[in-house]
Amino acid sequence: MQMIDLALAFALIYAMTAGLVSGVQELLASFVQLRGKYLRDGIASLLHESEHGGDTTLTALYDHPTFKALADTRTSIFSHRLPSYVAAHDFAVALADTLVKRYGANGSLFEGLPEAVQRMPVDSPLRQQLSLLIALSGDQAQALKAALEAHYDAVMERVSGWYKRRTQVVAFVIALGVAFAFNIDSIAIAAYLRANPAELDRLASQAMSTVSKSPSTAPADANKYKEQVDALLKAHDSFAQLKLPIGWEAIPHWRCLISTLAPLGWLITALAAMLGAPFWYDLISRFAPLRGAGSRPPASTTGATAVAATTTASTVATAPSVAAPDDRDSYERSALNELDIAALQEALGLVPDTVSARIDEATRAALRRWQLEHQRPPSGHFDADTARIILYGA
Repeated sequence: MQMIDLALAFALIYAMTAGLVSGVQELLASFVQLRGKYLRDGIASLLHESEHGGDTTLTALYDHPTFKALADTRTSIFSHRLPSYVAAHDFAVALADTLVKRYGANGSLFEGLPEAVQRMPVDSPLRQQLSLLIALSGDQAQALKAALEAHYDAVMERVSGWYKRRTQVVAFVIALGVAFAFNIDSIAIAAYLRANPAELDRLASQAMSTVSKSPSTAPADANKYKEQVDALLKAHDSFAQLKLPIGWEAIPHWRCLISTLAPLGWLITALAAMLGAPFWYDLISRFAPLRGAGSRPPASTTGATAVAATTTASTVATAPSVAAPDDRDSYERSALNELDIAALQEALGLVPDTVSARIDEATRAALRRWQLEHQRPPSGHFDADTARIILYGA
């Protein structure tokens, strides 16, 4: 039981640390427009142009009303922010409209795009790329639009790889900084919990109670800095409430014996935090039934009561964790039947053994991971838009 309690306790600590790291990272990314800059780099690569320049297709594209509508142009210190996401449809329409007008083609949008491409400089790499797409589409406007959207999606997938590799490095630096700033030393915490079984039990119980309360670590709107800062302050207060040897205020005498291992403890914390809060909350949901199964009925229990208690303990040990009916919202109750839920579970990547056709905690955890990956608030609840995208991709 103590090993399970330790796993639950550290999963909670690492989940909170990961949430704090994610919050800091998103705040910095919003402030420096990291997503917008990577998107601009990717579009520049697609257009075979430099990000810097004067009268270029890239500049004209970002001046197009479609792109301007996706950017924040309000007058403030954060004015003229770059759009952080452009859908394939919006890009294709904006590019076709820009090129048709720039090169004076007779048709409009995709009907006039082939003529506009023919009027582009012969040595233009963009002309060569678009000519290939036109040839593949057989000069059909809708086919050309679909080909251009597919090409954009392929480039954006590569841009996402750039962004993820960059953010992984940034996340590690932030995680190490958070571990040092808050003095979250995994080795010291382990020693403290082993020396204080009551605190270990309290922390494990607290971890179990937070299984369905995974904090939001998804990026907020680029301009909502106050909400992001408030979330970071809340995370700081949550750490204070843990009542663990976290922070620099007081170092107990027993901790001095292992203080030389603090850098290693910080490194362990940083590496664990990089796995993300959803990973650790999912781990808590998996360990929680094991801890519940560890309790035994009182020795005085006899007869039918003993049988009932044993059956209950066995059920807790073997049955999947199922969300209580009250956990479902109105949409989930009225719009999702068992077949719908089973399809959503399979689409979310649950293994066949865990596809229960019921919205259980494993489903909530998988949905929160999906929401985080798609930059949505990780509520763990389905709505009409989310269900449609998971099942049909649009």
